[in-house]
Amino acid sequence: MLNQEILNEVLGCPALPTLPAVAVRIIELSGRPDVPLTEVGRLIEKDQALSAKVLRLVNSSYFGLTRPCTTIGQAVVLLGQRKVRQVALTFALVGAMRGVKPDAFDFERYWRRSLYTAVAAQAYAARAATAHPDEAFLAGLLQDFGQFALYRALGDDYAKLLAKSAGDHRVLGEIELAELDIQHAEVGACIAERWKFPPSIVGGIRYHDRATAAPREHADLCRCVMLGNIVHDVLTDLEPAISIDRLTVLGREWFGADADDTAAVLTQVAEQARTLSPLLGLQTGPYADAAAIVARAAELRRGMARSTAPHSDAA
Repeated sequence: MLNQEILNEVLGCPALPTLPAVAVRIIELSGRPDVPLTEVGRLIEKDQALSAKVLRLVNSSYFGLTRPCTTIGQAVVLLGQRKVRQVALTFALVGAMRGVKPDAFDFERYWRRSLYTAVAAQAYAARAATAHPDEAFLAGLLQDFGQFALYRALGDDYAKLLAKSAGDHRVLGEIELAELDIQHAEVGACIAERWKFPPSIVGGIRYHDRATAAPREHADLCRCVMLGNIVHDVLTDLEPAISIDRLTVLGREWFGADADDTAAVLTQVAEQARTLSPLLGLQTGPYADAAAIVARAAELRRGMARSTAPHSDAA
């Protein structure tokens, strides 16, 4: 049972960022199946700053359009309403946190994990064709918002837990449960519900590190986000062999992805994160070299195999 007192304190925290009105309206329209294709586009066009950001990203190498896109209306036609919604909400979410002094909160680590997971979750959703890639991206981007919310509400008390975890996400969850009786995944999911995000995205946040516990209707999206978490670990761990093995095993079990598919996703995530970070105005630290990481993991695996192989005595 979660700690309702702390949850209420977080949800009522005046220092918690709020979504811009245009983002709230986009989410609201997205939940209505009868909304015309152009409605979200017209809404974005009313916000000149947001429109400029969306068009800059749409025309970047990230999307690889064959001809320039000059209006949001064109973007909706070329990319679809879901994709344009994803881009607009991404800028809104990043903007909502901009201007907050970092203090003891490591924004670089936070955004690196969020962005790597979002791009990877989208890649797996596209390959598996069993979840909406744009929703997988947004769930990955929001997965750790509960950490930021807990820090804003609890201040130094939560900063101590972050320091105690030493950057290990799984350890942090255990510490949160032991000391707060609530975890950031649940906090983030509750905030996403308050913001009226679709249930699939809420589920992706709530079960981002325990996809096997997710409800059946959201299981595949939650698996995509969890795989995205592991992709982040592969691209940031000092010794990635164990994480790559875990990623390969779960990718094969859940979506039939083989070792080559895994390597392709890692390369795609590293390249797209490099493109997206400056476009979104995010600092995510040094860029990962996926090819070198995969080669290093293979080298370590071969070394382990040699060290455990039986030796025959010379005659």
